[in-house]
Amino acid sequence: MKQKHLGRLIILLIVFTATIFASVVEATLDKNQIRRGDSVRLTIKANGKDINFPDISDIDGNIVTTAAQSTNFVYDNGKLSSSKSISYIFEPKKDTVIPSYTVKVDGKEYHTNELQLKVVEPTGQNISSNSPVLLEMNVSKTKARVGEPIKLSLKFKAKQGEKIDRVNIVPPKLENFWVEQIPGENRGVDGDYDTVTYNFLITPQKSGELKIPATYVAVGKYVKMQSAFDDPFFDNSFFNQIKWSKVYSNPLTVSVEPLPDNLEVYGHFLMSANVDKRSVNANEPVNLTIKIKGEGNIDDIDKFNLKIPNAMVYADEPKVKKQIVNGLLKGEFTQKIAIVADRNYTIPSIKFKYFDKTLQKAVIIKSNPIKITVKGSPSVAAPKISTNADIEIAKKSKSDSSKVEVKEVKEPLNYLMLLIGFALGIGTMVLLNLFKSTRVKTKPKPITQKIKNAKSDKELYELLLPYSKEPFLSGVVEKLESNIYHKGNNKIDKDELVAYFNEVLDKS
Repeated sequence: MKQKHLGRLIILLIVFTATIFASVVEATLDKNQIRRGDSVRLTIKANGKDINFPDISDIDGNIVTTAAQSTNFVYDNGKLSSSKSISYIFEPKKDTVIPSYTVKVDGKEYHTNELQLKVVEPTGQNISSNSPVLLEMNVSKTKARVGEPIKLSLKFKAKQGEKIDRVNIVPPKLENFWVEQIPGENRGVDGDYDTVTYNFLITPQKSGELKIPATYVAVGKYVKMQSAFDDPFFDNSFFNQIKWSKVYSNPLTVSVEPLPDNLEVYGHFLMSANVDKRSVNANEPVNLTIKIKGEGNIDDIDKFNLKIPNAMVYADEPKVKKQIVNGLLKGEFTQKIAIVADRNYTIPSIKFKYFDKTLQKAVIIKSNPIKITVKGSPSVAAPKISTNADIEIAKKSKSDSSKVEVKEVKEPLNYLMLLIGFALGIGTMVLLNLFKSTRVKTKPKPITQKIKNAKSDKELYELLLPYSKEPFLSGVVEKLESNIYHKGNNKIDKDELVAYFNEVLDKS
C-alpha cells in the first residue's frame, strides 16, 4: 500500500513539475484552420520578471505584418509577478508549421511547443443563394492566348435593406497574370440585391490551365460598445467599434494557349523609327526614337539593342505609357538610342514581331533603314582633289629644287641663273607655308573651345557623348541626361571640363 501511495505521489509530482514548466512559456494560434487569404495570429506568452521574446520577421517563409506586445501584472500572496505576451500576425498561403521558439525568462531558456496550421482553399460554397451578402466573380472568356487580355468582374451583392457600414473589395491575387483595374464602378439592381461591380483586365503570362483563386470582400458593421451612459448621443459611430466579416467569391479556371514561335506580345500595333538629323559632324550623336503604339500587352515588349559597325550605340531603357480605353488596354512604347560615329553608316531596319489579334497570326512590322551622312567621313570627304593637290605641290617643289641643283650642266652657271634658281626656291617655300596655314585654318575648333561656346545642356551633351567612357566624363554625361530627359537641375562647370581636356586627355 505504501508503495502504491509513493508511486502516485511521484506521478503527481512529475505532473505538477511539468505543469509549472509548461506554464512558463506558451504558444497558441487564434485558429488552427483558415481559408487562404485570411490572416492568423500567433501569441507567445511568458511568466516572469525579465522576459526576452524572439525576434520573428517571418514564420515558415510567411512575412509577419504586425507584432504587438502587452504586459499584465498579478499580485498574489504578497508577491508581484508579471505576465507578458507578444502577438505576430501573418498570412500563410499553404499549410504551415510554426516551429518551436526560444524565450529567455529570468536568465533561463524555455522553448515553445511546435504548432500546425491548415490552410484550405476558399470555395464560396459556404454562402447560400439567400445570403444577405454575396460576391460573384466572372470572366469574359475562359479560353485565351498568352498575352490576350481577359475582362474579370467582381460583383458585390447586398440584399436591399441590409445595413452595411464599410465594404472593402480585395482583388484576386494572381501569380500568372498582369492585373490592371478598369477605373470606375457600375451600380445596379439584381432581383432583391443592390449590386456594385468592379472590373479588371487580366493578361495571362503563361500557357496552361491557370487558376484564378477565390477572393473576398470584407464587410464592416458598427457594433455598439457597452457604455455606462444611457444617452442617444453615444449611439453614433464615433463611440462604436466596427466588426468585420469576410465573404468569399467563387474560384475560376482559364485555359490559355501558347502563342506560335514563342511569341509573348499579343494585340495590334504600329511602329515608327525617326532620327533628329540625317547629316552630322564626325563624333556627333544622332538620336533615334523608336515608338510602338497600339492595343495589347505592351508591357511585354523587349528593349531594342542595335549593332552598327564602326559606331558606338547608347540605348536608353524603354518607357511605356498605358491606359484603359473602352475596356481595352492601349499604350505607347518609346525607346531612345544615341549613335556616335566618325564615318557614314546606316541604321538597320528595326523589326518587331508579335501575334496580331485581328489577323490571328504572327506579324512582323519594321521600319525602313536610315542612312546617316557624317561630314568629313573617309568614304565621303576623301578629298581626292585636295590629296592630289598636295602630291602635285610636293612634286613641283622637288622638280624645281632639282633644276636648281642639276649637276649635269656643263656650262658654267652665271649669276643670273643662280638668282632665278634662288627666287624659285624662296617662292616654293612661301607657297608651302601658305598651304599649311590654309589647312590649319580649315581644321575644326578644339573641343575646349566648343565646350566654352556650348549654349545648352543638349549641345554640351552631344559634345561629350563620344568621351563618355572616361570615368570623369561619364558622370557629367549622366548629369546632362538627367537635365535633358528627366527635368534635372544639375550644374555643369565648363571651366572644370576645359581643364580636364587640357590637363588629362591631351596628355594621355
